[in-house]
Amino acid sequence: PIIPPEVSENPPVEAPTTPASEDTSKKQVSFHSSDPLGIVWTRLGQRLTIPNEEVTGLAFYLCRVGTTSGDVTFAIRDMEDNIIVSKVWGDASDVPEVHTWLEVTFDSPVTIDGEVRLSCEWEGGTPNNCLWFSYYSGNRKSGECYTNYSHQWHDIGEAEEANYRLLTSVVGQILENK
Repeated sequence: PIIPPEVSENPPVEAPTTPASEDTSKKQVSFHSSDPLGIVWTRLGQRLTIPNEEVTGLAFYLCRVGTTSGDVTFAIRDMEDNIIVSKVWGDASDVPEVHTWLEVTFDSPVTIDGEVRLSCEWEGGTPNNCLWFSYYSGNRKSGECYTNYSHQWHDIGEAEEANYRLLTSVVGQILENK
């Protein structure tokens, strides 16, 4: 079996914070486990509803194992899989070897009002050379779920959530990013 780095039988821990929205409805920062990105699943993320908010950026909690290369992209997709907004974070070889918050600020903010998928996207891994995408198993937020993509989207269990941070401002009102 593939064993993710830093995973143990210990209870979930709070991932260190980064400058991002402090509204708890826009993040899941408790870290529990990881899935490999780029081997079977080329996209991992979170399905949720964003209620009429201006989105300025997105962060995920990732690490790298082995030798990797290629663009790592953070995207927000509609439910028909069209890209609403995306940005290349950087090259997979630059992802740290320990779980770290990686964040992008989109070139232009976009107003979203509806159900979407927050997506971390990368292809080209092997079991010993991949990215590890972290998630939380536990009390899932109502209306949200962990989701993965391999030729089509699959929503995962009732009790799992991706580790994500959504940078937003309410349309007409700026929220302080901390």
